[in-house]
Amino acid sequence: MDSNKICILYVDEETDQLADFQADAELSDLFDQVLTIEPRQNLAEMVDEILTLKVDAVISDFALNEAAIVDYNGDQLLNAIQSVRHNFPCFLRTSFEDDAVSHSSDVNRVYVKADSLNLHSQANLFQRVAAQVKSYNRMYHKMQQEHFSLRDKLSKQGLSSIETERLIELDDILESYLSAEQKTPSEVKRIALDKFDKLMESTDNLISEIESKLDGNTLDV
Repeated sequence: MDSNKICILYVDEETDQLADFQADAELSDLFDQVLTIEPRQNLAEMVDEILTLKVDAVISDFALNEAAIVDYNGDQLLNAIQSVRHNFPCFLRTSFEDDAVSHSSDVNRVYVKADSLNLHSQANLFQRVAAQVKSYNRMYHKMQQEHFSLRDKLSKQGLSSIETERLIELDDILESYLSAEQKTPSEVKRIALDKFDKLMESTDNLISEIESKLDGNTLDV
């Protein structure tokens, strides 16, 4: 997850729209790579294919189901992606704003095609995509650093109950950023951390007992 390089993907059922979007996105000079793809027949396979591309954001046309082989729209595609990658940057383009807004689960990600590529527009899609990707990456790295600090403290001196819950919370969030489908249940983590804390406590007690005996033997001599 390189915050300095941005690779985006655009999905559309019309090949001329794909070509136009790619040309405009490259001209914006905001992205290192611009990929395009036509929708696949199966939604699950489409999501899998997109995730293997390891892009930083996905932009989709709303009316993907205008293609004869597709039975899902762009909003459904983006929802399916975010069900696997929590909060992943996703955007929806449409020529039919009212229809898209009324059917979208997140109206803030809807952009009208006629306005979205105007570089001088307040609602410029490319600028919003770049900003959202950078924000997403900053948040991820911030949580990653906090997670590392708590893990380091756990191994060296143990955690308080509040810190333990925070570590589990961060672990859950970071896992969902990578893949919500492969998350370890929070309760399993809680049990594992509890066992680790008890092991650390037992080890500390053993060390204290040994040191106490050694001190006692030294006094006897």
